[in-house]
Amino acid sequence: MLRWSRLFVILIAVVATLTLSSSITDSDNSVSSQLDTTLSIHHLLGEEFYDLRVTPSNHLSLSLRKISEAVDLFLSTHYSSTDYEQLVIHFIDVGQGDAILIHMPCDSTILVDGGPRSAADNLLAYLFSLEIEKIDTMVATHAHEDHIGGLLAVFESELDVLVTFDSGYEHDSQLYRDFISLAEMYSEIRPAERGLQVGVCSSLVDIEILHPPGPMGDANNSSIVIRLEFEDTAVLLTGDAESQAENSILEFFEPSSIRSDILKIGHHGSRTSTTAAFLDAVNPDVAIIMVGENNSYGHPHEEVIMRLQSREIDIYRTDLHGTIVVTIDHTGFKVDAVPWADAQVRGVDINRASLEELQKITHIGPSRAEEIIAMRPFTDLEELQQVSGIGASRYRDIVDQGLAFVQPLPVIPSYSESLIVRHDSLFLR
Repeated sequence: MLRWSRLFVILIAVVATLTLSSSITDSDNSVSSQLDTTLSIHHLLGEEFYDLRVTPSNHLSLSLRKISEAVDLFLSTHYSSTDYEQLVIHFIDVGQGDAILIHMPCDSTILVDGGPRSAADNLLAYLFSLEIEKIDTMVATHAHEDHIGGLLAVFESELDVLVTFDSGYEHDSQLYRDFISLAEMYSEIRPAERGLQVGVCSSLVDIEILHPPGPMGDANNSSIVIRLEFEDTAVLLTGDAESQAENSILEFFEPSSIRSDILKIGHHGSRTSTTAAFLDAVNPDVAIIMVGENNSYGHPHEEVIMRLQSREIDIYRTDLHGTIVVTIDHTGFKVDAVPWADAQVRGVDINRASLEELQKITHIGPSRAEEIIAMRPFTDLEELQQVSGIGASRYRDIVDQGLAFVQPLPVIPSYSESLIVRHDSLFLR
């Protein structure tokens, strides 16, 4: 933004200078030889006053140089905060759920989901630690508890909420009814519409709702999907959108309209989301998975991780990294955590390593490696102490080596369990 402000101010000043200098050179020579004209840009640059001495011989070079110096000082005085040219996204660790705070370059805020009720205190503490006083726009992507549970606490706090977007899918639950009641009481509630431009900091940031076109068949596929773009960096936030929603987006939009540098993976990395076709269209450099540590759903599923890794997409996870903060400015973007793949690249996952790879771990020979393979799956590294010959002392050596780790295998529910979970869709995560 600053570079455009600077160019705009310079352009006005240059036009004024050239107009004035043209009148000088067109005047009588005897008059122009004695003329020493002063161009004041006091009103243009605020309280700082600059005299630009313009003569027929030096009017252009001298004026441009002084204009440039004046503009630099003016902009550094009036726009000294680097926050003005940054957009910061906080993917807040709320366990098994989503809560995303977007701090806009014009100091407005957007809160996308609020995590489960159990994490409401942590969410509020995080918002207050950033000295957030109001939420300009709240987005409830869909009606499940792990996305709107914490939003009730936001309404009931001292934070002001101006506008709330709802997916339009009316979930038959008391939690959702309570949410709508509070949203209507404390803010202006609006339905999300495909193609709608969210008018927050709109002169600097493009924010478009890509989904839903209207209520879909279930809450997840009715999730509000938002794409925002600032300084040529695009971010796609997908709620719990599954393949049906992804296909709807692919059918409606051109690839250029959904291409994004950063993708918040849908439905916490469930195998029902993040299809190969959707990934190829979005073509992200970074994937962020919001998921609870050791969750009972097996999120993120191995198939999703493999699809991301095969495309060399950097993976960040709240269960491994905690809260993840993305900062975007005119130079690009940065993420304040180490990508999961990079963190584990030299490690040995005891749930997946081969017989030979396991033997890279201290105290693990061929027989113990075979025993480890037979005992899989492990849920925690401490379970290595159940392997023959690995006591507390050798286990400490393994930990100190820093090579072994456990990535839990996905839990695949039975057919009957899947039916039960689908009918209890309020708590489907």
